[in-house]
Amino acid sequence: MVSTVRDVMNAVDTNALVSRSLSDWRPVLAVECQVYVFGENYIAKRFDQIHFKFCDKNEAKEILVDNLYALLRFKYFTKPSEDVDDRIARIVSSFTANLKTTLLKVSFDNAADCIVIKTIPDYCVAFRNGVYNFKDNKWLFKYDIVRLDKLSNKIYLYDSSYAIMWYLDYEFEPLPIDVSATSLEEFINFMKELTKEVETRNYCFELLYNIAHQQDDTFSMSRFSHLCEILGYTMLQSFSQYFVMLIGSGQNGKNSLFDGCFSNRVIPRPASNDLDSIENDRFITGSLENKAHNIFLETSAKTYTESKMIKALTGSMYQTIESKGISKYSSIINCKYVFAGNDQDKIKFSDNTNGFRRRINMLEIFYRWDASKKFLKRGDYYDTSFSDDLHELKNDTANTTIYVYFAMYGIMLATENFKHNFKFTYNDWNFKYSDMDFDMRDKIESLTNLDFYNFMTSSERFREEGKVMFFDMNNVRLYSSKSMLNYGVENYSELLKFLKDEEMFNAYFSEHDVYVSIRGLQLMLRNVDTAHAFTQNLKKLFMIDKLETMGANRTYIKVTFSNNRMRVLK
Repeated sequence: MVSTVRDVMNAVDTNALVSRSLSDWRPVLAVECQVYVFGENYIAKRFDQIHFKFCDKNEAKEILVDNLYALLRFKYFTKPSEDVDDRIARIVSSFTANLKTTLLKVSFDNAADCIVIKTIPDYCVAFRNGVYNFKDNKWLFKYDIVRLDKLSNKIYLYDSSYAIMWYLDYEFEPLPIDVSATSLEEFINFMKELTKEVETRNYCFELLYNIAHQQDDTFSMSRFSHLCEILGYTMLQSFSQYFVMLIGSGQNGKNSLFDGCFSNRVIPRPASNDLDSIENDRFITGSLENKAHNIFLETSAKTYTESKMIKALTGSMYQTIESKGISKYSSIINCKYVFAGNDQDKIKFSDNTNGFRRRINMLEIFYRWDASKKFLKRGDYYDTSFSDDLHELKNDTANTTIYVYFAMYGIMLATENFKHNFKFTYNDWNFKYSDMDFDMRDKIESLTNLDFYNFMTSSERFREEGKVMFFDMNNVRLYSSKSMLNYGVENYSELLKFLKDEEMFNAYFSEHDVYVSIRGLQLMLRNVDTAHAFTQNLKKLFMIDKLETMGANRTYIKVTFSNNRMRVLK
């Protein structure tokens, strides 16, 4: 009797659905089809996938048709028949006739006439079994999974106010650690205790610990924190104006860390475009769209002269997308860029603007694995011996879980406990890598004859410094040199008058060069570096191989003046 009643109910429901008008289906399916209009193009999620992607009209329609058939056959019309199949075909045909008018319009911003959807918060990570909230130590949500037994497939459904753009492809199980209530130092100690046993050792933690050592083989907490911020950058959901450069010789764990613990789990798989490709490939935006990561760990040793595209890509997430055979359109690229190279002396960026330089976060890695394991005797290191194919890391999801937890600590550090936008608190810029202190170069090249006059007359101390400020090309103090006699300069007081006389000053330097005291320059610029650091930076700044020594063993550089402004000569 029960079976008969259920059959009647099912038949009534099916009959009602079959008779529903095509226009009545549109608002229902528009909410559930997981394909939306997004700006000039579309954003869509295949029914059997977790993440959304940006796409053009043709791909959006293909995904939409697949999704509609899945929804109609296995959610609404559970009993197949010829009439049902015919009705489904008509519903799909009607719904897909004009995508722009049928589909819902969505946006990540408060755009007019759009439903606002959002990516998951920075303190959350999407996994195969749901989205975990690490700030509150609980699941943000788990997926509603409709299993299609006949097709051995499934439909992933979740909160329609979110669009997951990438996820880690494994079943996540939280650790008994609350990152908001446990300090990074406490978590490190927890991992140290955990990895004392062979069965609970964790290669991800051990690699991070080794990489965080300084040049003198001592562990550095600040370097470990910096590493956590870099991991956090790779896990960041929101857009950030950075890219990361990892510098260090081979066998330093960077490939193993990313390839073994992270890259192989990320969906969509990370891109691997080098800086040359990003700069020179016309269709690079098409390659990067729908990628959350670009990880290239073999950067070429060269000077990157323009950096036009990497500046554009890290300047805004709104980009013009250009792919082969498809008309250009505007879309979003929210990609995190990690590059690595062996020699910081040979990888340089010629762009000297603050806006670009601040985007490059650099970590110099001193740790280096050697097969004889001599490094183990030099400091507090772990023996991270594993196979070339990294199966010990790739096959154990605990490594990815530890990567994620340390990444969350990094995001906490860089966002002040999830309160602000992500901003690196550490950077390993130095003279060699940056090639020069660009602010100092600007100050030096803006010095005029009057700047020297004002400095040399501002105090008795600087007056004495001014007496050894200039030497001529014959290593003679300028005010005592033969080259100055034609300009009426025979002593220091007359040199000061000469510095104020713009016409005479320009006439002299149209024919002569001079040497300027490096110590005097440092005092003029009010630079507080050590004398050695200032001198080395100056040499790097103007690519000077050798400095001249004069007077009381002082160092000098060769200069001239053009339009009253100083120019350093090699």
